Amino acid sequence: MLKVNIELWPYGDESKKKLIGTAIIGNDGSGTPSTGNYRAAISKRYPHISQIWKRARYMGFPRKKRNAWDLLYLILKEAVGDRNK
Repeated sequence: MLKVNIELWPYGDESKKKLIGTAIIGNDGSGTPSTGNYRAAISKRYPHISQIWKRARYMGFPRKKRNAWDLLYLILKEAVGDRNK
C-alpha cells in the first residue's frame, strides 16, 4: 500500500504545516507478477480529511517497468481527469 500526503507549509515553515490531502493506493491482489491492479481513495481537507473525495481504479499497471510516481499520476488521472487543458 502507498500513502501520499499533501501538506501546506505556510511561508515554507514546516512547524505550521497542515495536511490538505491524502491518497491511499492499494494493490487489489488480482494482478500478476508483472502487472498490478490498484484501487485508490483520495481525501481532501474539506470537510474532513477522513472523508473520501474520489475513488479510482487502475488495471494492468506495469510494475516492473514503471514506479510509484507513475502509478500516482495514473490514479490521479483516473480520479480527476485531465483538468489542465
